[in-house]
Formats: sequence, structure tokens, C-alpha cells
Amino acid sequence: MAFTRPIHMFSRSASELCGSVADQSTMRVNCHSQPAGLAPSDVLDIENLAQSLGGGTIYSSPMWLRCWWKHFAPRGTELIVHRLYAGGQLAGVVPLMEHGGWLRQWTAPRNAQSLIVDIMFDPGSLHAWHGLLETFARSAHLLEIGPLPASSPASLGLTRAAEQQRLKHAVSRTTPLALLDLTIGWKTYRSNLSRNLLGNTERVQRRLAALGSVDFQEYTGGPELPALLTECFELEARTWKGAEHSAILSDAATLGFYTDLSLEAAAVGALSLYTLRLNGRLIAFDLCLRRGQWIHDLKFSYEPDMARYAPCNVLRYLFLKREMEAPRARWYELGMQCDWKARWTTSAPLETIRVYSNRLPAQVAWLSGPALRRQLKRIPVLRRTVETVRQFRTRTRLLRRAALKHSLNADHTEKTMSAP
Repeated sequence: MAFTRPIHMFSRSASELCGSVADQSTMRVNCHSQPAGLAPSDVLDIENLAQSLGGGTIYSSPMWLRCWWKHFAPRGTELIVHRLYAGGQLAGVVPLMEHGGWLRQWTAPRNAQSLIVDIMFDPGSLHAWHGLLETFARSAHLLEIGPLPASSPASLGLTRAAEQQRLKHAVSRTTPLALLDLTIGWKTYRSNLSRNLLGNTERVQRRLAALGSVDFQEYTGGPELPALLTECFELEARTWKGAEHSAILSDAATLGFYTDLSLEAAAVGALSLYTLRLNGRLIAFDLCLRRGQWIHDLKFSYEPDMARYAPCNVLRYLFLKREMEAPRARWYELGMQCDWKARWTTSAPLETIRVYSNRLPAQVAWLSGPALRRQLKRIPVLRRTVETVRQFRTRTRLLRRAALKHSLNADHTEKTMSAP
């Protein structure tokens, strides 16, 4: 299927959402430092705001933030939780990390495990961002939040407030999010998949069935969950991710994060761990979390010696069929978009926003960063050179990964054939 039309999450015009800023006297910001992460009052405010706004993604949930901070918090960094009020009502909760040095920065807590930054914010009170920017301008130099869903309330409010306060800011588009609307129905979705993808997936599914008993299951918790997570993480470590040291088991903090997150999610009914087995042997898994109208696909992998049967494709096919025939959510998020994901999903634009205060270090950072890049982009030869180098690096990384996958699959096949 040609999933080329981008999805704009929370897409409403800035003029419609931002409204007047005449009532700035009613705005205020409360903030407090949390060395250990979120306080109970933060959790309550975020959950109440999410409920009043109709929910949010897993990335804005207290559960995600708590597990992330426990395992990934930078040493010596505190979490500053900002509450934004408008007209006496809570309009948003913005957790930020404060970094020292010659360029004092406020950044959203994220790393490779947090694909996007999602901030619960009332779309009718976007002008409440003025209070946060006033606090920021007095005590820091650079505010960086993103990647945010483009045209989201947080994105619109922050950029509009920066413009009105005449603070220099830069909005940069990042790799879009792979997203799928589950409410379109399985029949419609299946008919629009590419003929090659559909034919190949259904063919390998029949080939797997010819090898024995194929079992597709969803686990939401239970006493067997810790052992099942270990089995799944060990499977992932046998793939190219293990060879590249990017598997969950390759890093103690990453292992602790996904283990704690899965167990906490199971305790509140937010876990969906899908498995595919052949004759009782795990050949693929897909670790997903649910929140409101969202399903987030966090980790998936397959047994390397079963690569020719594309078990992850079969698992995803069965999972999407189940979800679309009896929808429990609207949006399915598959991480950052790439070529193979685009065959299953469409794209949702993301953007990162950087705001610079009027202090000298911030102005130096602005001139040596966004301002300089804008000037360099006006030089055609240099622009083409940068793009060529970028494409070369991407192609080299993909070729290296493909060679690694081929080598691992060949090794597993040889071991299987030589086994007695």
C-alpha cells in the first residue's frame, strides 16, 4: 500500500488554538525539583489532565517517566516539573531536565528509548506557555523540547509564545513517526496493502503452518511474565542487535527499564506482549504498551534461523488483523518511520523546538547554530555536499546491518543443518 499521506496528530490551526493573550495576568508557573523523579502530586496532576483531555500517549504517562528517570536519569541532574496555569486552572505539566555549564539548558527527558516527547496540555490554554518562557529566560539559555507531534497543542503554544516574546527559536523537522489508524477496518486495510507484502506474508504463514503447530498469543500479565520477558530478550540478543550491542540485554539500564516498564504496565492492564511460536518454540515477539487510544510498539524481534519465514511480518499481520476486527484503540505507533515500516503504516510529522533566551551565551549558540546553518544552506554546492555525505552515511549503516544479518542467518542455518 502506498501509505504516503502524512497524518497530522492534533492538527488544528494556530489561530484557532492560541487565541488571545490579553489575559496573561492570569498565567502563572509553579515548579519544583525532584531528584528522584515525579512526586505523587505530579502523577495525580498528569493523570487528571490526561483524563480531562481524553488521554495521551504512553510517553506522557507517569509510568513511563518514572521508569525512564529511574534507569536513565543523567548523573547530577534533577527533574524540574513545571505546572502551567491559565485563569487559575491547570493547563499543562511540563517535566524538564536542567543542565549546567556555560550554556544552561532545559531539555525534555528523552533518549533512544523515548521516541517522542508528548506533553499533556490543554489546547484551549496555549498562551500559558508565556509563563514558562518568562521563567526560562530568567534562569537558562536554551530550551529544547522534541521531537513533538507537529501541530500539537504543545508545539503550537511554545512557538507562538516564543514569537510573541521575541525570543529567537528554531523549529526543525525530524524523522516522522510510523503511524496507523486502526479504525479503517481490516478489509479496507488488507485490500490496500502492497500486493507483494500481502502475498509474501500470507505465503510464509502457510509455509510455517506446514512445519507444525503455529501459536499466536497475547500476554497481558500473570506469574509467567518475568520468564517470558527473559525468553523474549534472549531471542533479541541472538539477532544482529546483539552483535551490534544494541539489544536490551546489552545494557543493564535498558534491561532494567524494559523489565520494570513491562511489569508496571501489566499491573495496570497496559501491557500487550504478542508471541509467535512454532511447535512450542518462540520464533517472534512484539512488546506493546497501551494507553487510551494508543498502542505503542516498543520492541520486536525474531529467531535468526527463521528469517526466511519472516516471522515478524506474520506476527504483525495477525496482530493487526485482530486489532482491526475488534478495535480497542485508534492509533498504532511503530516507532520512527523507515522504508519497511512505510509498507505497513503512514507517517506523522514530528518537530523539535529550540528557544534561545536573550543572554549572551544563548545568542552565541544561536549564531553558531541555526543562524549559521541557514546561511550555509544558501550555498548550493555546500548544501549538495552535506546531503551527499548524509546519504552515504545512511547507506553505509544500512549495508553494514544487512551484511551482519546475512552473516548471522547463515551461521544459524549452518548450525541447524549440522545438528544431529
